[in-house]
Formats: sequence, C-alpha cells, structure tokens
Amino acid sequence: MTPIGSPPVLREACSILIVDDNSSVRQAIRMVVSGWGCKTEEAYNADQAIAAARISRFDLAIIDIGMAGIDGLELCRIFRQEHRENIPLMFILSGYSDAHVRNEAQAAGVKLFLQKPLGAQELRDAMMKHGLAV
Repeated sequence: MTPIGSPPVLREACSILIVDDNSSVRQAIRMVVSGWGCKTEEAYNADQAIAAARISRFDLAIIDIGMAGIDGLELCRIFRQEHRENIPLMFILSGYSDAHVRNEAQAAGVKLFLQKPLGAQELRDAMMKHGLAV
C-alpha cells in the first residue's frame, strides 16, 4: 500500500481494528492509517478480533474475508449479534470479487467491499465517504 499526498483531516482520533491473517497486509494498513492519526489494533484471526471488540470500542473494522476458522463474513455477523449498540463500521477485504459474496457481505452488515490489493487512496476515499474523515 503506497501512502498518498496529504493525509485526511480526521474529526478526532479514529479507532480501527485491522483483522487479517497476513501480517504484511495488517502492517501496510496500520502504517497508512496511523499516518492519518488513527489509533489501531490488529488481530490475526476472528477469535482475537472478538476478544479485542469485547474490551475496546472501534469506529471501523477492516476485515479480511478469507481467514482460517471463522471467516470474515461470519465475524461480521458475530459483531452484529454481540455489539448491537456499538457495531463498528465494517469494511471487508477480499482478493476476489463475486456478486454472491458481495451480497452475503451486505447481509452480514458490511458497509463496503474492498478488493485486494487495497490502495491508500481507495481506503481514504472509503473512510471519508462513511464519515470517518472530512
């Protein structure tokens, strides 16, 4: 993920949970959003993400769809079930795009389906579109 020109001006420090079993992806996203002033927490899998969400509140969860064990879509369903009042905004990451999977993601509460590789400008635009940056 390549950083872009000027960082967005955030209303306040945005809290982001990054869930991906690929450490390089987590690190790339963390580096970009941290540069924008966001606070981040990382999770290797759904179990770690669930534990983190029980302790902290996140404004946004960026979730890989394809993880071993509980996949990203099921994690989104769990977040919706367990955190009814404080559901984080959820973006799903996928290396493939399929209408059926996109429909499943939407039904699971996902606000945006992002295709890998994810560019910094695309992430910035998505965050701004959903009110996390101005």
